Amino acid sequence: MAKVEITVPGIKKALSGYNYLRAFAEFIWNGFDAKSRTVDILFKVNETGYITELGIKDSGYGIQYDKLVTKSVPLS
Repeated sequence: MAKVEITVPGIKKALSGYNYLRAFAEFIWNGFDAKSRTVDILFKVNETGYITELGIKDSGYGIQYDKLVTKSVPLS
């Protein structure tokens, strides 16, 4: 059986042709593909009402939490 490793550069390469809306939708569908019953969209807004942080959380199977490397990218 072949070993498949998913890396941050690999994800960036796979999503490089996507605009932000398609990439966002892809992350949501990924949760449902992982048999999630719910997908939560989390966001923070600043004092002027603009979204400053965006996250997607699901209950599907996938990367074990203790193996997950969190990356933070500022929105501009």
